[in-house]
Formats: sequence, structure tokens, C-alpha cells
Amino acid sequence: MKIIITCLAALFLLTNGSAFAQQVADSSRDKAPEKGFWVTEAEKNPAKYTLYFYNNQNVLVYKEEIGQKLNIKKTWVRKLLKEVLEQSVAIHEKKLAESERQTVAARIEGQ
Repeated sequence: MKIIITCLAALFLLTNGSAFAQQVADSSRDKAPEKGFWVTEAEKNPAKYTLYFYNNQNVLVYKEEIGQKLNIKKTWVRKLLKEVLEQSVAIHEKKLAESERQTVAARIEGQ
């Protein structure tokens, strides 16, 4: 009876320990950007990557071509793309707000 209780206790500890390890690993992953998304397009010859950055309304806000290999599996590359995305969306939103202000000003002057 003592062996069964010991085995059950060990099994319980093993299952809870692995579940805790999975929770920690999931929470430490870099999170998806909230302001939009990015897409990569690769050409093999010559090595050329095109990066597209979109906002949440699926509007292209920035496009860039680079002439080197890009490994998007690396954490630092994904963080860099996320930073560029957030900057691009912020600039796009600022330009949109300025153009709306100019449109309102033009309408006021026209009347």
C-alpha cells in the first residue's frame, strides 16, 4: 500500500512539474504585434527578400527589399521586424491624421 501511495505521489509531482514548465515557456515567447502584421517574400536567385508591413485594416504601410538572407526563426529578427512594424504603423497613422486635418482646413477655406 505504501508503494502505491509513493508511486501516485511521484506521478502527481511529475505531471504538475511538466505543466508548470510549459506555462513558463509559453509566457516567455515574444508576442504577436498588436498593431498589424508583416509578411516576407523570398526569391532564391539572387537572394532577395521583400518585407511587407500591414496595419490591422490590411493596408500596406511599408515595403522594403533587402539583399541578404533573413532567418525569421531567430528571436532577434522577429523582434526587429516587430519594431519596424510598430514604427511604420505609427508613421502611417500620423500621415493619415495630417492629411485629414489638411482636408478639413481646405474645406473650411473653400466656403
